[in-house]
Amino acid sequence: MENIFSVTTDGKWWKGEISMRYNLLTLVKIVGALLLLAAIGFGLYWFGVAVLTLLQALWYGICWIATGIWSGLCWLASGIWSILCWLASQWMWLLGLLLAALIGWLLTKVDWKSSEAKSDSKRSWSWIWWLLGAILLLLLALMLVKGCNNSTESAAEPAPMSAPVVITAEQFDEAFDKVVIARAYLDGVQNGVGKKVALVGLKFVDGRPVTDMIFQGRTYDEAKEVIAADWRELVTANVHVQLSEQELVAITLYAMRNGKYGFLKSDFLKAVNAGDRNAAMELNTAKGTKRQLRDEGKQYLWVLRNLWNGNISVDDLIDMPMFSYKKIAVEQMYDNGKPVFNSTLSERLNKGANRTPREALEL
Repeated sequence: MENIFSVTTDGKWWKGEISMRYNLLTLVKIVGALLLLAAIGFGLYWFGVAVLTLLQALWYGICWIATGIWSGLCWLASGIWSILCWLASQWMWLLGLLLAALIGWLLTKVDWKSSEAKSDSKRSWSWIWWLLGAILLLLLALMLVKGCNNSTESAAEPAPMSAPVVITAEQFDEAFDKVVIARAYLDGVQNGVGKKVALVGLKFVDGRPVTDMIFQGRTYDEAKEVIAADWRELVTANVHVQLSEQELVAITLYAMRNGKYGFLKSDFLKAVNAGDRNAAMELNTAKGTKRQLRDEGKQYLWVLRNLWNGNISVDDLIDMPMFSYKKIAVEQMYDNGKPVFNSTLSERLNKGANRTPREALEL
C-alpha cells in the first residue's frame, strides 16, 4: 500500500494541497487483525486463569490426600504403639506364654513311643519337666499376688478432693444485698414483681428465662434469694482465693455480666485464682474466646474494674443516679486500653436525672 497521505505544492511551500488515499478492505483487515489479537489475548488470559484454578484445586487435593494419609499413618502408629505398650505391661503373661511354648516345643522333641531300652534316657528329661512346672506355678502365684495388690490399692485410693472452699455461702449471701444494689445502678430495676428486684440484664434465672419467672407475691428477700441461689455455688466453688466484700461483689457482677460458662472460661478468673488481681477484666464466650465489646460493654466493665480496685465504693452506689456511668464517653474512661479514674470522673458519676437504687428499690 502506498503512502496514505500525499502533499503537493505549487512551487511554494506555503501553497499546495494535501490528499489522502484509503482502502476500506485494508482498513477492515487491520481492524480484524487487532480484534483477533485482542480475542487471542482475552482467551489466553482466561485460559491462564483456568489453568491456575485447576493447579490450585490439584494442590488442595494433593494437600488433602497427603493430610489424610498422614493422619492415617499417625493413627496407625498410635495404635501400634498402644498395642506395644499394652504388651510391655503384660510382660508376666508373655513370659508365661513363652515358657508354655518352650514346653510344647520340648514335648514335640520327646519320642514317647521309644522302647524300654530308652527309658533311662526319658528319665533323664524328667527333672526339666518338674523345673518348668515349678516356674509356671511361681509365675501364676506372682500374677495373682500382683492382681490382688492392684485391687487393694485401687480400693484404698482416696477420691480426689475438690478445691477447698475459701468463700462460704454465708459470706456470699451477706454480700449479695450490695450485688442487687450495684445491679440496680448498672442495669436498672424491673417493676411489677411485687417488691422491686434488679433483674435487668439477666437472661436466665434458675435455668429458666427471666420472662418466665413469676415474682408476683414474693417479698424482696424471697425474690432476692431466687437470684442469689442461681449464682452462689458458681462463685463460691470457683473462686479459690479470699476476697474482700467489695471484691466479692465485683466478681459476682462480673460473673453475671459474663454468663456462667464465659465466667468459668475467663482469663480474669484464672488470674485471680493464681494470685494476680491486676489482670485485665474482659468478657469471654462459652468457648473461652474474647468477646468484641461495644461502648456500653466497655463502660460497664470500667465500673466493674473500678469496683474491683476500690476506686468506686460499692456502698456509694446506692445513692448514685442509675446509669450515670453511661454519660461518660469511653475515650475518657480508658487510656491506651487501660481503665483510668480521677476526681472528675468520680464527680460525674454522682450527676444524673435518674432515680438512685435507694429510691428505686425503696430501701
